[in-house]
Amino acid sequence: MIISLVYAMGGNPSTTGSTSGFGDWSFIIMIVVIFTMFYFLIIRPRRKKDELIVNKLARKRSLKKHSPFAHAFTTWVLILILGFIGLFVLALGFSEMGFLDQIGDSVTRILMIAYLLIIIILSFWGAYKVYRKYDSINKEMITAYKDPLTCLPDFEATQIIMGVDDLVGLAIDEERKKVCLINYASNQFHVISYKDILVAEVFEDGATISKTMRGSQIAGALIGNLVLGGAGAIIGGLSGKRKHEGTVSRIDVRLTINDTRQPIFDINFLNVETKKDNPAYQQALQTARHCHGLMEVLIKRADMEDKQKAQTTNLATVHQGNQQISFADELKKLSDLKDSGILTPEEFEKQKTKLLNT
Repeated sequence: MIISLVYAMGGNPSTTGSTSGFGDWSFIIMIVVIFTMFYFLIIRPRRKKDELIVNKLARKRSLKKHSPFAHAFTTWVLILILGFIGLFVLALGFSEMGFLDQIGDSVTRILMIAYLLIIIILSFWGAYKVYRKYDSINKEMITAYKDPLTCLPDFEATQIIMGVDDLVGLAIDEERKKVCLINYASNQFHVISYKDILVAEVFEDGATISKTMRGSQIAGALIGNLVLGGAGAIIGGLSGKRKHEGTVSRIDVRLTINDTRQPIFDINFLNVETKKDNPAYQQALQTARHCHGLMEVLIKRADMEDKQKAQTTNLATVHQGNQQISFADELKKLSDLKDSGILTPEEFEKQKTKLLNT
């Protein structure tokens, strides 16, 4: 059996044709070496930076990190080991049955090479699939590390406005009618309905220059409750220390939110003393007004929806009242007909039952 296996893998060492078997094996080894060099010289360096980011993220957030290369290499080795075990079992079985002696050395080598090529292809295919799987997991982690805003469930930003420090801002999902209050400094991303925006104000050195608030009675009551909770006292924190006339030190947009935990959200667009004719001031003011304008549109849409909802409710109430009046009139007519003798008591009960079922 051992001799047959040696013949199959490398040819008969005692014959001059033994080098042909070695040549077959050298071809297979060359393929393995080429694939391995291709990975380490081209693919691996490109993934190194992403893996460093994943490792950093895993350490920072106590997440389980994944090494696509380690998983892929393990899969590759396991498939090769199983393949060679299968090769040994097949060679042992065929040798015991005398099958190898019947087909000859040349055919045996061809079958063996074909089998080994299949195993090698399967090993690389399996390693590639495993690599892609864990690489995809790592990419999701990297995306979350770079910008958690893109990983929020049921939220896709269509507009993003950030403050002067690029740490605090907001994003709008126009399709789902939601707003995300962004604070990268504290890693907080608070998603709210646009109906929860009660007031939007633009402050210049603590003085209000633009203000929009909800107009419905329900929203007015909510605003009163939130402001009485002390929100107004924070306005002093938006005051800038102006040293010279014709300059501005702060430009802020403040949102009052229907949330007792975080009723106030401020976005700063200017935090250094700047002359009003300076392009930096003009840009900051323009961005703040744009932010306020977007909030104004959302507030007006919320008011319009509240108004339409109230009108629908009123119409339904009026319709229900009219139905009740109409029913009472019809019942009175039937009663008068019965009292005048036009309808018998049986006919009256029949018509009343019919009226009740309509």
